[in-house]
Amino acid sequence: MKSMLLNKNLVQPKSLLLIFTITALLVISSALIELHQSKKEMLELMENQSHVLLESLLSSSENALTSYNKLEDEVKTRLLNNAVMIRNMYEKGLVTDKLLTSIADENKIFRINIFNKNAKKLYSSHKEIHFTTEGESDPGTYLKPIFDDEVDTLIIGIKPAKLGEGKRFAVAVASANRDAIVLNVDAEELLNFRKQVGFGVLLKNITESNNIEYAALQNDDGIIAASGNVNYLEPIDSSDILMQTLDNLNYHWRIKQNGEQEIFEALHPFVYAGNVVGIFRLGLSLEPLQDINKSITRRIIILGIVLLIFGFITLTLVFTRQNFDLLTKRYKAIESYSNQIIRSVNDGIIVLDKDLKIKTVNKAALVLFAKEYTEVIEKDITNIFESENCKQILDSPSTLEQLDCAVNGKIKTILVSRSVFTISEEEKNTVLILKDLTKQKALEKQIQRNERLVAMGELASSVAHEIRN
Repeated sequence: MKSMLLNKNLVQPKSLLLIFTITALLVISSALIELHQSKKEMLELMENQSHVLLESLLSSSENALTSYNKLEDEVKTRLLNNAVMIRNMYEKGLVTDKLLTSIADENKIFRINIFNKNAKKLYSSHKEIHFTTEGESDPGTYLKPIFDDEVDTLIIGIKPAKLGEGKRFAVAVASANRDAIVLNVDAEELLNFRKQVGFGVLLKNITESNNIEYAALQNDDGIIAASGNVNYLEPIDSSDILMQTLDNLNYHWRIKQNGEQEIFEALHPFVYAGNVVGIFRLGLSLEPLQDINKSITRRIIILGIVLLIFGFITLTLVFTRQNFDLLTKRYKAIESYSNQIIRSVNDGIIVLDKDLKIKTVNKAALVLFAKEYTEVIEKDITNIFESENCKQILDSPSTLEQLDCAVNGKIKTILVSRSVFTISEEEKNTVLILKDLTKQKALEKQIQRNERLVAMGELASSVAHEIRN
């Protein structure tokens, strides 16, 4: 019964395989969860970084527009102040071409012209007089609001030069009789400043980074400014998320296909002076994220394999140790059970190892030979049997021998049964079972003597009978 219980407590290979499979599944599940979490964290990091980058871009754009508008306002204010001064002089009849030329040179004004209601040039700071031309450069066209008494001050802004190349920034004021006093400066400096601080320069500087595929400012009419690969940018009205960005005026992001490449696109509305200018669209390459994910995946796989190997080895060692302990207990139980059997047997039992040294001896054998346990255990068999007897026991082809042994000066007849069992190829044990036949032999002799006496009595009685007869 005890052996059966021990067998049940032993961990079977199937149980070990099941535990290892569950452990492997747990490790793999943990690795997949960790990979998913790392991807999520990387996307959140890209979201935060792109948001910060767009906020910086918006701030830079606002500063650029503010700087440009401030410079334009300064130019406009300077021209208007001079225009008002010239108007006052004109209304007093003090204006001449020479005076206008002097004022233009002193104030770095490209040209000062005075036109009447018929768009005829009355005075000019420039000696060459041009004939009136049709189109946008015709004074009658762009000065019409003054001539029609609609405005007193007109900011014409940047316009193409009437003759030659270049552009001019012009303003005009009306005199009392609705004549137009027009001042303009060369707009090259203003345009160069716009190029230096404009959206195009900002976007170009941003896309110089290897991880940014494109940057664009887009409104309902199309792309205002852009840099990078913008061949696949869809119109705002064809995309729900773009429309949502404009409607909510909030930051959004998405993963989209830009040609053959998958990118992370960040979207942010651009509002300036209370007006929605458009949407800044920033396309970030996902290659660094994919490389990081691949690296994390490799590390997780390697770590998972290491954990699986470590777990398998640990489980194997633990269960091997457990099985070993259980087997040891089982062996000790069997050994104890065997020893109890051996000790309880009335016949003497001696177990010899391969070197013919006494490995086990029971109490009956010790009593038979009048020996102590310490005298014989791990000792040579000759401590019990004489050499001749040993030779007869061990070398005889028969497994059953009857010996006469001297014990404490008395001769004992012992029947020895020999058997050999092998534990392994290198370990062979010999078991001797000893039965004391001394009393039995004495009894047999007594019986034989009694039989002889009975026979002699019968013979004597028969002889006496015959004599009587």
